[in-house]
Order: sequence, then C-alpha cells, then structure tokens
Amino acid sequence: MRYQYGATSALPELELYANSLDNFDGFFNHGIGRYIWHEAIFPNAGYSYAVSVAIDKMDENHSMEGQVTVFKGDSLIAELKCNENSIFNNMDILY
Repeated sequence: MRYQYGATSALPELELYANSLDNFDGFFNHGIGRYIWHEAIFPNAGYSYAVSVAIDKMDENHSMEGQVTVFKGDSLIAELKCNENSIFNNMDILY
C-alpha cells in the first residue's frame, strides 16, 4: 500500500509504503450501519499515520470522506480532514 500527502500538482511532501511482509500495521474494514469505513495504519519513524476513508452507502451519490490521524506512540498529534476531490481510494482491492 502507498500513502501520499501533499498538493496534487507537486511532488508529495510525504510518501509512505507498507506491505504485510514488512511494516504494515493493519487494515480494517468496518461496514456496519450507514458507512463503509476503511482504515490503514502506516508506521514511520516513531509515528503512526491512520489513513481512513468512509463512503456513505445511503447517499445516492455515495459521498466520501477521508481523514489522516497522526499519533506519536499513543499520543494524538494531528487530525486532518481531506477534501473529497483529493481522495483516491482503492482499499477495496485488498479483499
């Protein structure tokens, strides 16, 4: 898996890779209720980046929300909401 952070018109400010053989720390699929929610956790130099996307199953347009939550150990450092047009989600290929 790959996570990129930065403006779409420039090189990424941060790019993290993970796979199940090396440092991938988890993939979760929560599909209960109105939303289908995916989350992947990318460890990087003492930090963890929880990248998540939620798709509204009940919305006719299937609106999407994305978020990045940054932790250092167990301490919350930042929560960043994504603009819907900046989200490229293909986590469902992991099934």
